[in-house]
Amino acid sequence: MTNFLRVTIFLLVLSAVFVVFGESWPLGDDYFFTFREVTESFLRGETRLYDSNSVGFYNAPWTILVILPTVFLSLQYGEALLIIASLLGMLVSVAAVSKKNNDKFTLLIIALAIINLYMFDLLTRGNIDGLLVLGIGLGWFGVERKSPILLGIGLWLLSIKPLNVVLPTLVFIKAIWHWPGSDKLKALAPLGATFLISFPVFGFDWPIRYIKAFQEKPPMINPQITLWRLPEPFGFQQELALWLFILVVIAFGSALIKTKSVDRKTLALALSMNLVFSPYVLGSHYVLLIPVFVILAQEIKWMLAIWLLNIIPLSLLILRAGIYWPNILYPLSMMFGSGYLVFKNSQPKSLADLRNSEE
Repeated sequence: MTNFLRVTIFLLVLSAVFVVFGESWPLGDDYFFTFREVTESFLRGETRLYDSNSVGFYNAPWTILVILPTVFLSLQYGEALLIIASLLGMLVSVAAVSKKNNDKFTLLIIALAIINLYMFDLLTRGNIDGLLVLGIGLGWFGVERKSPILLGIGLWLLSIKPLNVVLPTLVFIKAIWHWPGSDKLKALAPLGATFLISFPVFGFDWPIRYIKAFQEKPPMINPQITLWRLPEPFGFQQELALWLFILVVIAFGSALIKTKSVDRKTLALALSMNLVFSPYVLGSHYVLLIPVFVILAQEIKWMLAIWLLNIIPLSLLILRAGIYWPNILYPLSMMFGSGYLVFKNSQPKSLADLRNSEE
């Protein structure tokens, strides 16, 4: 089969999926009430962002550029376009971190990585976390292929919702630490230029408005899945979570400085650790674990069993438990698995291993 034929088939399948979602998928609350509405209000001049007409919008202001192409379509097809971008992001991230094996077991890993309840949660909400997954994939492609352009696009996408991708961003920075200065500038150029342009476009006081808006109307606590919610019955203050998370970021960054190099196992640890310690996590954010699952299952086959933990939300729904925190077992297990792989990889090889590698 020629490359042209492969591309043609892929585009036809993509078009069919787009139509199916546009005609039959329910409209997600996040897309309709937040991203679409705020973007249209901004275009009409009714909001500068982070004011009374953009309540619930907690992302970087340039998120508007991501949603902009969808507003020229109907509501259903606008959301379908966002869903297509999210699905492509998942595929790109898997392609970026996966070992190039075409066996049936690898295909099973990829299928299970993408098809889980958290992916359906994302698509049902109409949220934008699939674009962060795309950022991870493009960023890792950029690192491995030494492409500042791909890495730059990846970092730009991660910046639209940075809280849950701080640690993998540090991994990217570590990975390019010894790149030529010109390549570093090229990788940072898209985000740097956007940041500078954001001030005349969204107002020079937008960071201050953001902080005030977040304080006045913080995200809902109840549906959050974060490590810092577990001690709530014992009087743990939710406000301390951000400070504790900052300590985790500093500790992880310090460890990276002492590390000679990073690989996909380091990336897996960063992604899973970020979602365990982040002070703000929802179920849809767990799509960021898609590349982590692929890395773990390809390294150690029995880690495929981690997938079973993604049925926890369905179990809690059936039991009408009304709780969310048990879902954290999903990223927690991946964090321990990734930590084991990183630790194992960092240990000095035995004399027998060295001899085998030389042979």
